[in-house]
Amino acid sequence: MAIAIKKTAAIAIAAGLTFAGSAGIAAQDALAQTTNTVAPTPRATEQLAASSTIPEGDNFSLVVNKRYNPTELRVGTGQADDGISGEALQGATFKVEKLQGDIRDQAEFNRLAKLPQEYNKAGIANKPSITKDGDFAAQELTTGSDGKATFSNLPAGAYLVTETEWENARPAEAGYESNGTETLVPADPFIVFLPMTNPAGEGWISNVNVYPKNSFARVEKAVEDEGKHVLNEDQVTYTLTGIVPSAQEGKKLDWFGLRDAYNNTEIKPDYENLTVKVISVDGAEKDLTKGTDFAVGADEGYNSVAGNLAAGANAGFFVGVKPSVLKPGDRVIATVTADLLEGANTDQEVENSVREYFRHSTDDSNFSEVPPNTPPGDTPPGDTPPNETPNDKVVSYFGNIQVFKTGEEDGKRTALEGAKFEVGKCNAEGTAIDGEAIATGTTGEDGTLTFEGLHVTDYADDAVVEDPGKYCLRETAAPAGYTFDKGAVYPLELTRETKNGGQPANFLTTTNAKSANFETAGDKIANGVAVNNLKNSVPFLPNTGGMGVLIIALAGLAIIGGGVYAARRNSQSA
Repeated sequence: MAIAIKKTAAIAIAAGLTFAGSAGIAAQDALAQTTNTVAPTPRATEQLAASSTIPEGDNFSLVVNKRYNPTELRVGTGQADDGISGEALQGATFKVEKLQGDIRDQAEFNRLAKLPQEYNKAGIANKPSITKDGDFAAQELTTGSDGKATFSNLPAGAYLVTETEWENARPAEAGYESNGTETLVPADPFIVFLPMTNPAGEGWISNVNVYPKNSFARVEKAVEDEGKHVLNEDQVTYTLTGIVPSAQEGKKLDWFGLRDAYNNTEIKPDYENLTVKVISVDGAEKDLTKGTDFAVGADEGYNSVAGNLAAGANAGFFVGVKPSVLKPGDRVIATVTADLLEGANTDQEVENSVREYFRHSTDDSNFSEVPPNTPPGDTPPGDTPPNETPNDKVVSYFGNIQVFKTGEEDGKRTALEGAKFEVGKCNAEGTAIDGEAIATGTTGEDGTLTFEGLHVTDYADDAVVEDPGKYCLRETAAPAGYTFDKGAVYPLELTRETKNGGQPANFLTTTNAKSANFETAGDKIANGVAVNNLKNSVPFLPNTGGMGVLIIALAGLAIIGGGVYAARRNSQSA
């Protein structure tokens, strides 16, 4: 009997439950799993107490301690383990169901002791049949902020523990914010005995602690786009971050990658030259080497998951990392630059999304030390399908600023070609361009000039700007024959709301501006400004500043000289 029970213990714990969860499990060796691989089988070494010594009463309890992505796999004792790795998971729901049979009866005890040996080891599809106690009402509880769910006042017996809800479970650590991309792979159902023997094997633990784990994956996308403009064909920088999930019990990670999706008319990612680093749970950083540790390539399956996919996505790339360089909880960070293309001005919203792709397997033929540059198919070999997180998406916004230039002569205004303008970010006072101008241009025959593809001021780096600034327009030269105000600066707002010409009602459209007198609208047009130049009104002088001035001067000297000569002759005559 003791041998059978010890085997039960070994197999139950080998299933990766990180608990001493069989009939009577004595002290076990602690195991450390530092890589995403199958755990070694623990040893049961102590003598077990007889079933006849099980305490009387129905006052036993089971504490489910939910953890995600533990970095080490420890064989538990049934007692609380303060050194367990992984973070508490809140919101996971578990159900306990009693199996038929009285473990206080030695024959029934021996029969039930064989079940975990088979049940906890087998895959989901190959679980042996079990018979549940129809007189016991199943109980369900959800883990709290401490990651615990405590089932109390249970009768002695063997119990099936099943994780029933996990999709909405989230890390319980303070300050954690969900971005909607979390994916959890639940723990397999398992059998546990209440009570169970203490580590020394001479008594029973009435309050049994178990530590089933979840594989937790999450992906994050970030962008650095502040001050980047389409009209200058600037580059933006994207950061793709994925959390490495722990392997399921009896399996190991055989695929891990990040799948990026984008519109190739809006941006051109230089993914062949991206960089990848890994940050472990203890903060240590390691740069990975392309070709050795990771690989990249085009991803034709970029749209296989529709959830939160980048709008207009028509291309993608895949970053595959060799599983053997990863540990549970590692953060894989890929950084890539992308050129802004003219197509970004079509809808003025550039979206980019990423999701995490991973797979666990028991089939050694699936493992490779060659990093993948494409994801495997949706129906891979082995017994475990791939998992993907939802996409995390970032958006960059761009808009236009327009100038409508008029020339006024004799009270009549007409479109004016050839006026030069520059645009840039305003200083704090809105009185001048701060630093260098972003772009320059000249009005066309219709008097208009459009600066197309400027970054909006109220949203940058995928976040709202609390104190958005303005753009400043300044005329630098007027067409020949016209004057302009050299000190005039025109501050303009360019926001997500105004980027498509959405302005207050008293603003003119460009079309209406051509036939209006501009006075009632403050000389403002949608997404820009109307600027009027007056015809030069300097009095006429022939070739002022040239030969004409010389002729006039010489004529004046001749008159003066003649007067002096006449005066002398008159004086001599007298």
